[in-house]
Amino acid sequence: MHPAGGFPATQTVVSLAGRIIPESRRLEKLYQETLERAGFEPLAVAALEKLTVGAAAMLLVEGRQLDEFLEQVGYNGRRLAKLQVAPDRAAEALLDYHRMLAPMLDEAGEAESSRLKWAMAQLHLRTQIALNDAAYQVREAEAQTLLDLFHDELVSRSVDHLLQRFLVTLTRYCRASRGNLYLFDAVRERWVLRAATGGQGQGVGWRPAKGPAVQLLSQPIDIEVGQPLAHCILDASWRGRFPSCWSVPLQDDGKLSGVFQFGFEKSYRCLPRERELLSAAAERCSLAMEKARLTDTLSRSEEQVRKLARSMIQVEEAERRRVSRELHDEAGQSLLCIRLHLEMLEQAAEAASDAGLKARLVETRAITERTIVEMRRLIAALSPAALEQLGLGAALRQLVQRFRAVFGGQVRYRGAGLEGLTHEVEISIYRILQECCNNIAKHSGASIVNLSVQRADRWIRVQAEDNGVGFDSRKAFERNGSHGLRGLRERVTLLGGRMEVDSRPAGGKKERKKTAGAGTTIRIWLPAREADPAGTEFEGNEYVEDQDRACG
Repeated sequence: MHPAGGFPATQTVVSLAGRIIPESRRLEKLYQETLERAGFEPLAVAALEKLTVGAAAMLLVEGRQLDEFLEQVGYNGRRLAKLQVAPDRAAEALLDYHRMLAPMLDEAGEAESSRLKWAMAQLHLRTQIALNDAAYQVREAEAQTLLDLFHDELVSRSVDHLLQRFLVTLTRYCRASRGNLYLFDAVRERWVLRAATGGQGQGVGWRPAKGPAVQLLSQPIDIEVGQPLAHCILDASWRGRFPSCWSVPLQDDGKLSGVFQFGFEKSYRCLPRERELLSAAAERCSLAMEKARLTDTLSRSEEQVRKLARSMIQVEEAERRRVSRELHDEAGQSLLCIRLHLEMLEQAAEAASDAGLKARLVETRAITERTIVEMRRLIAALSPAALEQLGLGAALRQLVQRFRAVFGGQVRYRGAGLEGLTHEVEISIYRILQECCNNIAKHSGASIVNLSVQRADRWIRVQAEDNGVGFDSRKAFERNGSHGLRGLRERVTLLGGRMEVDSRPAGGKKERKKTAGAGTTIRIWLPAREADPAGTEFEGNEYVEDQDRACG
């Protein structure tokens, strides 16, 4: 009877070894010829020869354990997977060895032959399981490496950071002792070290790029120290330290742009699946570098645009202050002088008992006084003194008070968390709310307006909501003459914020619930440019109903 366990008894395999060893050389030669006829390359042949029952028998004869054989199967199984030999094909090749061995086992007699064949079948089953597991390990390592590379690309802050992370990930995949990444400077004909795993920083050194080596490094190559390709190892110190090196090129539009190089403490060839993954990783690295460069260029351009926008805002505010001062000092004073003269003329007309002249003078003085009031309003709009003297909160309350005076409807306002902002942000918030109020007064026809300016985390949220006639926001932005909304959006965008317009014309079919009739809601978020000192979040539909408390 066969043993009840799953794995053959050591003594049974030892008996099997006794049958195999006398014929081992002949069997190995015959098996090698069979594998070569089947199309296996030399490295695959060498790996398959380590998986046979004869290989297990030799280990036992040397006094070693069967577990060590399974470890040997795992190692060679991984090599076979990297040589792109499927586990099923490897198991089929092992069965050829069993068929060659069967006549030798038949000579042992029926009972002994049955016992030995059972042990051989059990060992084959365990070998096949180990081969499948080894292939899975190789695929898992590849998938994890690709996932790590994708993560590296996502979290990299710059091109140099990207290159360093890619190099570390690929060095870990190869199980190399060291890794270097060089970029090719075609103009100066040299290799520049940009990343290293051995403690050297980026850009530390460079190597001259000679013609023959450049051509050789344009393809993936294995480099053995002491062999003709040793001059392709760019770090000269590696030539006396690592017996084996790999080199994988980086390509940019078909032209050599750099190389990964990996050094190994033992001689080790780069197998096909490893070469495929490294080549794919190098291609991904080249694309990621280009993407990082474009992103970096875009970021710099956006920062330049923001700086320009801030400069434009500063220039605009300076010009507003200049115009405000000139209106106050020149036109304003002239109007006051005119009013004084009119008052004097009124007195003279009254003394001369000229009622008609006095009436015309009274009318003219009234017009002049209205002009002075309007002039003061324009001066306040151009350069709000409250913003400079009392801060943003007071300036916004004053703005809402003036808006309420000309609007005539119900205006609700809430402001919170507006302390400690930079002057640039304060000016922007003031101008944005000012533009919203102007648009509502001119175009909305609303009776209720809700305004709020509040801090939410590290953003300032400005919201203006009315129950007016509404409009088609898409057409409004596309219309050439619509400078208000487009100018508002451009200002917000240049400051790094975002803007939403939710509106529909009165009587339209848009199916969106509104809190106050049809109307319009404009939401704007601007970066606060500093940490949030309050730590409280904004609740979207909370308004102050007490107008005196809100704006007084």
